[in-house]
Amino acid sequence: MWTRDEQRTRARATYAEGMYARRRRRYLALMTVALVLFVSAWAFVRLWSVPAAVGMCVVAMVIPPAAAIVGNRREPDDRWWDEGD
Repeated sequence: MWTRDEQRTRARATYAEGMYARRRRRYLALMTVALVLFVSAWAFVRLWSVPAAVGMCVVAMVIPPAAAIVGNRREPDDRWWDEGD
């Protein structure tokens, strides 16, 4: 049988693992999209349209900062007030 403090600690750890897993998945998805855009732009899109390839690279350039913001954003259900505990 766990004490009340041990139960709280386990609940916080489980919650944090899920929260960070969601953030990592979003970040990974956005960075994957950026990488696919960049590689496909210069692998085969440039053969048909160089301006389209440049446009794809510009979009791919904007995604990493947005991915960092999305990956670190807190959601309404995140418990941010008890991080110091």
